[in-house]
Amino acid sequence: MDDTAASLDQSVGQDHADDEALRHDPAQEATRRAEDAPLVLIVEDEEPIASVLAIIVEDMGYRPLTATHGKEALAVALKEHPALILTDLMMPYLDGAEFISALHEAMDDGVRKTPPIVLMTAAGARQARAAGADALLLKPFNVDEVEAMLRRFLG
Repeated sequence: MDDTAASLDQSVGQDHADDEALRHDPAQEATRRAEDAPLVLIVEDEEPIASVLAIIVEDMGYRPLTATHGKEALAVALKEHPALILTDLMMPYLDGAEFISALHEAMDDGVRKTPPIVLMTAAGARQARAAGADALLLKPFNVDEVEAMLRRFLG
């Protein structure tokens, strides 16, 4: 075999190896896994808190969605169907209790079911329990508490 043919064979072999590498690209597989990861809706009107929560959610392998008030959160939840919702109690437009009530009314129709809801608040526990959430996360909270809630509801 002459040098040109050997070079061509080597090139074709390399192209095949490149094709295989593209099919098994770890970055693409990670992107696909991330797209399949459960969605967590974070409803928080204080941007620094929402950002920190989004980072924690993402670090745990889930996909964060954010909304800054209850009305926006209701629209996002109905469209995106998150696996878990972390919502503040005191926020504009619809507060946490109103948001939870509206979400139950819109989703508990026999076809869909409201996802678990974790209520975050600095208010008293009695007021928070009356809102109808599945769990309570008192503010200020730490990273370990948020991670424990994520594990509790999402595994």
